[in-house]
Amino acid sequence: MSLVRRAIIAVYALACLALLFTTGSWEGPGSLVFYVPLFFWMVLPVAGLAIAQPLGSITSGGAILIGLGALYLYWRAFFGPDIDPQSGLVYIFLPVYQMLASIPVIIIALIATRMKAKRP
Repeated sequence: MSLVRRAIIAVYALACLALLFTTGSWEGPGSLVFYVPLFFWMVLPVAGLAIAQPLGSITSGGAILIGLGALYLYWRAFFGPDIDPQSGLVYIFLPVYQMLASIPVIIIALIATRMKAKRP
């Protein structure tokens, strides 16, 4: 895996970890039972796109865009004007929307790799 793809995953994972630390309530080791799977759920869509190296650089660009959009929405839900008592649900539902947003990125990457393979 290239250095750029590793950097995408690392930066996004650190940003998600910082969000969990600043917005969560850590009450002991029992909190890890909830926060560790939640962290992996948050990172999964962007890491999945970044790992899709055979599909070319389109997936890494898509991972950056989807990751930046998600960080903006996380920030807005917890620190921005949209603060709501149910803002914590963004941790559950935003990764689903990220996965749905990654479908067109994967389709475009597949089309681009097929077109590139057909060129003489």
